[in-house]
Amino acid sequence: LVDLEFTPTAVKYQCALISGLGTCVPGFSAQVDTAGLGIRALELMGFTCPGDDILGGFQYEHSASGGWGRFRYSCCVSGGAPTVVDPFEIKESLFPATSGLYCPTARDHWGRLQYEKRSGPGPDTSTPTLRFDTAQDRWCLGGDCGAEQGVSPVGTRGFQFEVVDVLDFDGQF
Repeated sequence: LVDLEFTPTAVKYQCALISGLGTCVPGFSAQVDTAGLGIRALELMGFTCPGDDILGGFQYEHSASGGWGRFRYSCCVSGGAPTVVDPFEIKESLFPATSGLYCPTARDHWGRLQYEKRSGPGPDTSTPTLRFDTAQDRWCLGGDCGAEQGVSPVGTRGFQFEVVDVLDFDGQF
């Protein structure tokens, strides 16, 4: 509810669209004898959601004869907009030993760069070098060679690896 206005003949309100509502709990306002009060009876039927809960909806109910009235409403936990993903543990077993950031460490005798793993989520033991294999005319990571023959290994896909550019993630979408 973003706007609420009482006039002598009506109640005007405007709702907002909210994503991420949690569990909703129903409630009822006080049941009020409406005889002779007209629209002013609504002032006696207030309700409030507890804590930081959000009003999920409401509906006016009355007796068949119009002698009493009340509101049925629901209060919902506000899930809030997600603002961060905060990993608390990395399962190294989910990553192959070759997964990680590779940096140039040497040049072969033709001048092509050779790359070794500098960091990554997987274990750092026995990580092969990413290099151009002249016998196969392919970029290889250990014995696993890609199909590409480019000057740069970027875009090379092997059986268990793929070489991609490191991107500067700036958070602008």
